Amino acid sequence: MASRDEAGMKPIRAARRARRDAALGVVSPGQRIMFVVALLAFGVASIYTSVFMLAHVSPALFPGKNILNLPGITPLQSIVSEPNAASVFNRRINLLIMGIDERPTDPNIAPANTDTLMVASIDPISKQMSVLSIPRDLWVNINLPGQQPYKDRINTSWATGMQAGDGSVDAGAKQLETDLKDDFGINIDYWVLLNFRGTEQLIDDIGGIDVNIPDDLAVPLSYYSDDDIHAKLIQFNPGRQHLDGYHAVAVGRYRNTDSDLYRIKRQQLVLSSALKKVLSLGLLNNPVQLWNDYHSLVATDIPQSKLLGYALLVKDANANLQAYSLGDPVNGTLTVSDWITPGGADVLLGNPVNIQYWVNKAFPNVAFTDSHVEVRNGEGTADETQERALGVYLQSKGIDNVDLGPNQPAQQATTITVYGSSWQDLGDTIANWLGLSATAVTVKDTTSAGPNIIVTTGTGFVAPTS
Repeated sequence: MASRDEAGMKPIRAARRARRDAALGVVSPGQRIMFVVALLAFGVASIYTSVFMLAHVSPALFPGKNILNLPGITPLQSIVSEPNAASVFNRRINLLIMGIDERPTDPNIAPANTDTLMVASIDPISKQMSVLSIPRDLWVNINLPGQQPYKDRINTSWATGMQAGDGSVDAGAKQLETDLKDDFGINIDYWVLLNFRGTEQLIDDIGGIDVNIPDDLAVPLSYYSDDDIHAKLIQFNPGRQHLDGYHAVAVGRYRNTDSDLYRIKRQQLVLSSALKKVLSLGLLNNPVQLWNDYHSLVATDIPQSKLLGYALLVKDANANLQAYSLGDPVNGTLTVSDWITPGGADVLLGNPVNIQYWVNKAFPNVAFTDSHVEVRNGEGTADETQERALGVYLQSKGIDNVDLGPNQPAQQATTITVYGSSWQDLGDTIANWLGLSATAVTVKDTTSAGPNIIVTTGTGFVAPTS
């Protein structure tokens, strides 16, 4: 047993050891435990912060992708939210594709007009791809900065922007983006410019493409030249054909015996066939290498940091490409019609309602997906002319599923009945389109097995026309 003096010395010795250990940087077992706990807490906090940042930043680099769905991350879904469908990172991506016809002539000649105009689009949420072709002779407003708009063909926009700006490709593209926005309401994210020689080489380098030519797009025996010097006889009969670059571009450019609207269909056929071939070869597995190999043939403002994410999107879509054209009729009504300007130029005039219909088909509003609207006649007459016109108008605004319902007893004002609160925003939007007040909209909590929204016209109703 220790003496009383020794027992009294223990606290003193312990205090001395603590001071010595502190001076030497030695930590006690208790301090070690606290340190480990603090380190684990910091680690968990760091992982949470990293996942939180990646969950919100990764959609910017990889649209439509969510890190929270990766193995081992799923448990964090309850505490970290992913960007929803309305997030800026998950909105539709629109890519302007411009094809120019550069000829081996005087290098000092003015920039060539665009021979091909398409807007390719992909929705990161639904993985749906679409392409909207724009006839090059469409008569539109050219909206130069600081000047009054003037009329010209849409295919002059790019060259006009180059000449009015700093002479760069980007200046031309930005002008075309402005005109597409102002004339059609189409927003552009990035642009791509290529010429036909470059397109030929790209197709040759993937070993050509297989195209199934329908009867109405067959090309009769004719001459084709890609340089205005050396012409070759070409002919493309209906059926499946394997085409090299030269002949694939020849198919896409032919329009000798038919109109530019048929040429658009041929271009879309070549584009979809080339996309399928690229995917089948797995070339999008390494988009950065693909870009390094071919960037000399293509001008674009897509940043390299976006290439991988966009390539993954295209792969996910699996070449499921829906093609549309502003030259196609709607329900038997022409969207474009021939017109000769006072100056004697042959151009195409557009029907605004039909044009808006095709724009909304190509770039659908996610808020309208799965909606079902029914229009009913409450005017007190048997004439349904205005109700049918309203149905066409609603379709032109992007609501695909619109039906004409049974006639109703006469009512003085037009009303909108919404079944289910989830459709109230669409009901309010329709009311705004029709110039109705918010009191015209009635929301019922019950859902309907039929339409989500019923629009019942009132006495003397006149449908909007654009």
